[in-house]
Amino acid sequence: MNRASFTRRNEKAKKTPSVGRLSFRKINAINLPFGGGSFRSKKIKKGKKPSMIDIFAETTNDQNSQAHAQMSEKAKGTRLAPSSVNPDKEDWGLLYELACQYDRLKLQEIEELKNPDTNAGKQKKEETKTTVPGNKRKSMKKEKSIKNALKGIFGGTNFTANGSFLNEAFFDQYLIESPEFSSVTFDFSNKSGLYRRFNRKDEEQKNISRKFAAALLKHPKAPKITHLHMSNALLPDAFLEALSDECLGSTSGGLPMLQVLNLESNVLRKDGIDALAKCIADPKVWPRLQVLKLENQKKDITYEAEEVLGSAILESSSLVVIGLHVKGGIPKQQIENTIASNVDKLRQARRKHASKTGTLKARKRNDMEQFFDTIASNTDPSIVEVDLTGDLKFLGLKAAERTKTGASFKTNTTVTKVKMVKLKLDDDFAEAFGDALATNTTLETVVLDSNSFSGKGMKALLKGLGTNTSIGNFQVRHQSKTLPSSDEEIIPELLSENKTVIKLGIDVRNPLIKTKLDRKTNENRDHQRKLRVAARKQKK
Repeated sequence: MNRASFTRRNEKAKKTPSVGRLSFRKINAINLPFGGGSFRSKKIKKGKKPSMIDIFAETTNDQNSQAHAQMSEKAKGTRLAPSSVNPDKEDWGLLYELACQYDRLKLQEIEELKNPDTNAGKQKKEETKTTVPGNKRKSMKKEKSIKNALKGIFGGTNFTANGSFLNEAFFDQYLIESPEFSSVTFDFSNKSGLYRRFNRKDEEQKNISRKFAAALLKHPKAPKITHLHMSNALLPDAFLEALSDECLGSTSGGLPMLQVLNLESNVLRKDGIDALAKCIADPKVWPRLQVLKLENQKKDITYEAEEVLGSAILESSSLVVIGLHVKGGIPKQQIENTIASNVDKLRQARRKHASKTGTLKARKRNDMEQFFDTIASNTDPSIVEVDLTGDLKFLGLKAAERTKTGASFKTNTTVTKVKMVKLKLDDDFAEAFGDALATNTTLETVVLDSNSFSGKGMKALLKGLGTNTSIGNFQVRHQSKTLPSSDEEIIPELLSENKTVIKLGIDVRNPLIKTKLDRKTNENRDHQRKLRVAARKQKK
C-alpha cells in the first residue's frame, strides 16, 4: 500500500460518521424522558437529603407465611422425650440386668481391641483349611478352577433362588460363641456375595430375604444370639422388612437376647428403616437391644425415615448407643433425650441394687457441700461472711443441695453477711432461707440480687424478714421473674413487724407500695436512732 492511498483512506474515514459508537459527551447530551436526562442537566438540590427507599414497604411480616419463623402444629405436638414412668412401676430387676449386660459389652469391646484376631478365629480356621497351596493350583483341572473362581465371586456358596443353601451348616460358619462374656455373635459383615447375587429389587430378592430371616430365627442358637453384625453386606430394605415380620410374628419375640445390631454400610432406605422402627417400638421385640448402628448407608436416610425412627426410639427403654448421623432437629432431640434417660435408669438400677445388697457406698461430698455443712454445724467461728457471685461450683450443685444451703443458716451463729448473686436460686431455696431468717439473730446484711425468685419465693423471704431482729440491709433486686402486682400489695404487711431493716432493695412497680416501703425504712431508721440515744443515756 503506497502513501497516497493511505492518505485518501484517512480522509474518507474522517468524512464518514462512526456507526455504533457514541462518545461520553454525546451520551450526556441525550435527554430521554424515561432515562432521567443527562448527568449535567440534573440540578443538585441543597438542604436535606432525600429519604432512602424502603425496600420492605410492600412486604408483610406474616410469621405464618415463613417456614422458619414459627413451628408447625405437627412439630408442636411431637413428643421430644420418653414418657415419665412412676419409679415404683419400673422393672428395676430387668434394668439391673441390662446394666450388667452393658458392662460386659464394654469389657468385650476392650478385649477385642487388644486381641482383634480372636473375634474372627473360627472363620480364619475355615479359610485356612480351604486355601489351596500355590504349587498345586496349576495342576487343577479347568472345571475345578472355574468352580473355585465362581466361589470367590459368590462368596464360596452356591446361592440358589430356592434358598436350599440356608441350612444350619450355612449359619454355623458365621456364629461365634464367647462363654467369657456370655455372648453369641452372628458375624455376617463383609459378606456381600448373597445380595450381589440378588441385587435387583424384585420378588426374587424379597423371597430370598424371607427365607434367610426365617432360617436364621429357626436356628437352634437363635434364642441366644446377642450380636448381629451385618455391616457392608449390601443389605436391602427387603431384608429388614423380612426380619421385622419374622420377629414381630414370633411368639418368643424373635432374637430375645439381641443386644447389638450393626447394620452399617448397607443400602437401607425408608422402607427398611420403617420396618426396623416397628421392632424397636414394640417392647416385646428385642427387649435387650442396647446398641444400634446405622451409619454410612449408600444413600442418606430421608427425613421422613428419621422421624419414624426417632418416634420409635422414644418407646425403647434399653437403647443407650445409637450410631447414626441425624440431620433433622426433632429426631435428633428425641434420640439424645432417650439415650440420656436410659443411661440414667441404668445408673439408678445399679444404685438400687447396691442399696438392696448393702454394698452402696456413700458419695464423697464436694468442697461446696462441705462448706455449707460446716455453716450448718456451726463449728467454724472464722466463717463470718459468705460471698458467692456466679460461683461455678455452686451452680453445679443439684437442686436438693441448693435448698440445703438455704437451710444451713437456721442454726448458724457466726455468719453476719451473706452475698449470693447470680446463682439461679429458686423458690425452694427462698422458702428454706426464709425459715432460717425467722430465727437467725446474727445476720446483718443479705444480698440475693439477680436470681430466679418468683412471687412465691419473694413472699417466703419477706415473711422470714418480717420477724427477723438483726438484718439491717436486705437486697433482692433484678430477679429474672417479674413480681406480680398482687404480691406487691402484700409486701408492706409482711414487713409490718420488722424494726431493723433500714436499707431495702426490691423491684416494685406500684408507686404507692414504694412510698409505703420508704416510710417503713424511715420508721425503722428513726427507731434505731432512739435505741442508740437510750443506750447512751444508760451508759451515762
